[in-house]
Amino acid sequence: MRISKPFLRTVLFCAILVLAVLFLNFLLVPYSSMMKRFRGFREDEKKGNIDLLVIGSSQEFDGFDAELMSEKLNMHCAVFAPQGGNTETSYYCLVDAIGRNNIKTVIIGWDMLDNFEYPYNDYPSNRRAQMYREMLADSQNNPLLAKITWKNILEQRYTMTFFEYAAFPDNATQIKDVIQSRKLKKQPWIQTENTSTTAMDETDLHNPRYELDEVLARSYIAKVDDKKILYAEKIRDVCAEKGIVLYFISAPYPKIVQETVKNFSEMKDELKNIFEKIEIPLIDTYNETDFPNMTENSNYHDCNGHFIVSAKQIYTRSVCRWLKKS
Repeated sequence: MRISKPFLRTVLFCAILVLAVLFLNFLLVPYSSMMKRFRGFREDEKKGNIDLLVIGSSQEFDGFDAELMSEKLNMHCAVFAPQGGNTETSYYCLVDAIGRNNIKTVIIGWDMLDNFEYPYNDYPSNRRAQMYREMLADSQNNPLLAKITWKNILEQRYTMTFFEYAAFPDNATQIKDVIQSRKLKKQPWIQTENTSTTAMDETDLHNPRYELDEVLARSYIAKVDDKKILYAEKIRDVCAEKGIVLYFISAPYPKIVQETVKNFSEMKDELKNIFEKIEIPLIDTYNETDFPNMTENSNYHDCNGHFIVSAKQIYTRSVCRWLKKS
């Protein structure tokens, strides 16, 4: 049977179009830190059943050395912490993980300063993490996003197209940086640990890369958002149902932040009151007996509570000692 030229031209056009879209996806849509960490967690699961799981945000990702933790506690420990995570994302990460693992203990991170009046998109460093939240919030109204759920993202069944990514106006400002990062091959396919080794310079704390001015620009609210508490309770209930030991932890912030955020002490007190009320054990990382000198500025590479590698190991050992003592 002879194939007509119009048919061949149509097939060729479609093939070129598909290749062009795939090229645009690769070139312009970043493999987000969130997706890289999910893939890293999947790789960790291949090593065997996970006994202790740490879930949270970038603070937990930069704060816990899973291999060191496994060695100290003599059990398989893993970290499942997407950038910009909160109790809502932690709940879905937990549900996803317990579907494949017989988890005995869970530690959930709670970012004490993730509670301010300005929207996330006011800060460029948070745009990609917030994009996933926007996708979910807008999924009822935007036909392009109608099928997106946290389950889709967690199970890696959804790939954003260039057109969907470009639907968020703020993302256009990142295109140049994304292309440059691709050229320099700075973006690993799987991200399993932080590599920050350079601490903040005490004489230059207002350097933009330390993000102090960004932290101080936010208008913080001492009263915690009810939705965060709701998902903390949902996590508590799931753990109780599955017989999982649950702890929450709030990573410490450097002294410069504690001294300059005016209602920092009030927020610490509010946090303790919340966990007493909802009856969930909270690991007090500001306790100098259990976590000595962890809030020194030299332990961090920025003012958003992210440890450098050497402090990460000290912090991990401190948490392990606390768990053994408890």
